[in-house]
Amino acid sequence: MPMCARFFVYEAIAITLAAILSLGELTHALEYPAGAGGHSGQHPAAASQRRDPQALFAKGQTALQNGDLDTAEAAFRRVIAMDPRAGAAYSNLGVIAMRRKEWDHAILLLHKAEKLEPKMTGIRLNIGLVEYRRGNYAAAIAPLSSVLRDQPDSQQARYLLGLCHFLTEHYAEAVSVLEPLWPSMSSDFMYLYVLGNAAHSAGQTNLDEKALHRLVEVGGDTAQFHLIMGKAYLNREERGPIPTSPSSISISEWRPCGRTMTNARWQSFSKI
Repeated sequence: MPMCARFFVYEAIAITLAAILSLGELTHALEYPAGAGGHSGQHPAAASQRRDPQALFAKGQTALQNGDLDTAEAAFRRVIAMDPRAGAAYSNLGVIAMRRKEWDHAILLLHKAEKLEPKMTGIRLNIGLVEYRRGNYAAAIAPLSSVLRDQPDSQQARYLLGLCHFLTEHYAEAVSVLEPLWPSMSSDFMYLYVLGNAAHSAGQTNLDEKALHRLVEVGGDTAQFHLIMGKAYLNREERGPIPTSPSSISISEWRPCGRTMTNARWQSFSKI
């Protein structure tokens, strides 16, 4: 079929990228140092919760898991009032802001959490996701790259990082990051679409053609495939700039990385 993936680059990129992967949730086991934030002999549950940041944190965690964002926010803010270095509480406030789509507020909270818990990859993953949603693709690259260095098998970080490289026209970098996902994502239409375009722009002809042929196989007779092909055919002679607004190219159904984040002084977590 006499087509080239380069025809797709600018014309059809405005079609929403639907990510198959959703960001994983952190699991954890709550641990709190003996005597820290204790309640000095106060045994009633209400009194304990008022004085014990661990109990308040657990209350906030449960509320967050149940979608009660107002109760969760109140609990985590009380934890911070008792322990201003509670990185987990700041991170969870960031997750709450993400769920409310308050991206500017979320990034401030997550950066505060990162300063307190610099080794927690989940926080940096959320920072990358928020920067993506804010349209700050270049700013998302550093935190996502650091996650990938710490967790090379993180498909979430790898895919999002590849998209950010693509949107900032770092095509060779996009190919380098995205190509290892081929075994698990070569049936994903939009993955193939982005990979093929990045490969073409990076001058990697073999991968360009490989992705195109697979794209045709996967797209088949779907409406999505015909829409992209139609746009490419109609506009192949006049390529415009790549749209870079979140409304033009976005990830749907990506959730914040974890309902709760880990605090080294309170918790340990198992894995993503």
